[in-house]
Amino acid sequence: MTRHVTLVRILDQLRAEARLSMNPAHNRQVRDSHVNLLQRMQERYWDDFAWPQLRVQRKISLQAGQRYYDPPPDMQIDNIEKLELYDSGGWRKMLPGIGAWH
Repeated sequence: MTRHVTLVRILDQLRAEARLSMNPAHNRQVRDSHVNLLQRMQERYWDDFAWPQLRVQRKISLQAGQRYYDPPPDMQIDNIEKLELYDSGGWRKMLPGIGAWH
């Protein structure tokens, strides 16, 4: 899907691809179905791909004695790729899970 394109333009592209009439009046009865199809595909693409323009990096200051932290509100916890902790002058990768030594 193209960014910064209106729904009307995407519907025109869908009609052209499906070889339907380019006149919107001829397709009024199926417009809702086309919009639903486009939304479903957009949601699928959103979930299936790691979009580079949506990647963010956050630096969160840690507090002594605090163990748990909430993710920032603009970050989805399911899409976190890696966590690193700056400790003793270097970055240490934080891994998920609990091992036997915990």
